[in-house]
Amino acid sequence: MPNEINITLFSALVLSGAIHAFFLAFLVLLVRRNNFQVNRYLAGLLVTLGLALLNWFLAHSHYFSYAKSLIGFYAPLEIIYGPLIYLYIRGLTQPEKEKADTKQYLHFISVLVACLLLIPFFSLPYEDKLNMIKSGFNLDSINTSISIYMGIFMLACILSYSVYLYLSFKLLRQHQQAIPNYFSYREKITLSWIRNLLIIMLVFWFSIILFLVLLQGRGNMDWYMEGLMLFSIVAIFYMGTMGILQPRVYHQIGLRAEKKTPLSNTSNNEDKYKKSALSPEMMERILSHLEQLMESDKPYLKSNLTLPELSEMLAVSPNYLSQVINEKLQMNFFDYINSYRIEVAKQLLIEPLPYTHTILDIAMESAFNSKSAFYSSFKKQTGLTPVQYKKAVKKTDKQYNGESL
Repeated sequence: MPNEINITLFSALVLSGAIHAFFLAFLVLLVRRNNFQVNRYLAGLLVTLGLALLNWFLAHSHYFSYAKSLIGFYAPLEIIYGPLIYLYIRGLTQPEKEKADTKQYLHFISVLVACLLLIPFFSLPYEDKLNMIKSGFNLDSINTSISIYMGIFMLACILSYSVYLYLSFKLLRQHQQAIPNYFSYREKITLSWIRNLLIIMLVFWFSIILFLVLLQGRGNMDWYMEGLMLFSIVAIFYMGTMGILQPRVYHQIGLRAEKKTPLSNTSNNEDKYKKSALSPEMMERILSHLEQLMESDKPYLKSNLTLPELSEMLAVSPNYLSQVINEKLQMNFFDYINSYRIEVAKQLLIEPLPYTHTILDIAMESAFNSKSAFYSSFKKQTGLTPVQYKKAVKKTDKQYNGESL
């Protein structure tokens, strides 16, 4: 006979979290349609977390007693958190690999392995499975033969999670190192929220390790599992909201397609371009054309200018252009473009236009996307803030005029 339904305030909160996870997954796919290929992984992660909350709710409210065959349906999905977050980050930072990789679904073959390892669990009586779910798969409550399979399954989940977290951090670091060499701006492309998300996932990983290694068999652990549920709800709202706000980072697949060597700082240019076919004469020609283009067409006044766009204007390879800027000018692309923008800003600070009344006006007119980015670049190049620079120029002019009199 089915158990009496028991919905507490906390279980209702968990159910609400699950519903919001499904809703946010839908919004992630709906709002960013031009990034559907990538966002399906984030949506999958949200749905998986939502199913985890739903599984907990159904077990603790006794709804599973009305559909006993469904109990434990979520268990095999525990192993796909790692692949989903990794593929999402890879899709954002290396879109050319996403398009070229026809075997990305092999990352999810682990679910089949998990199903095989969980066959002994699914063969347990309903009450035993229910107790295991409520206890967070406490192995002390089941017989030895089944606990071996469950232990292997948990170990596989931990190893998979560990490997994919490491790979995800590595992808994010490579992307952040690439920004100065490919973009003339940083707004909305640094993926700093992804770093925060990975830290959340790392905390979650440590929590699971702590539970499996140190807290197994220590009596009622409902408080711990409830804490993990609350943590999951917070993570769902954070990644769902930020995923909706996150635009495409690489609008042109060619932006990364020509990258043959690891990205590095300009101090390592000798190793970076060791195998380059670009001769000194060609470098001088490209540099000359580049300087002419910057003076005549002023492409730096496009606020979202990228290296491939500038290389297309010059009809040269992005790699070649990057090499010229790095080696001949000892600068990265970001600093090179912003050096021109700072010169525009300097002129506007001294001789403002009728519509450049504020520092923000000058920043926008100089093709900076934000006041903070303008301040940061201006001080990096001049050692002064825009206001300090303006005062310094006025003071110099007064001294000069006084001497000339």
